[in-house]
Amino acid sequence: MRIVEGDRLKHKLTGRLYELKTIKDGAFVLESKETPYRMWFGERDLEVFFKKAGKNKRR
Repeated sequence: MRIVEGDRLKHKLTGRLYELKTIKDGAFVLESKETPYRMWFGERDLEVFFKKAGKNKRR
């Protein structure tokens, strides 16, 4: 899965939406859209637990 900063990801188990805020040294920082939580994941974990929800459309 190819992801870039700003992508929206959906958690496969809970269905919550997260936005990819930063990519740093192989770690991905996700920020929840519904709660004030941030999470760090490696690339393998990201592919296991998340799927792409679509790109944010900026107007």
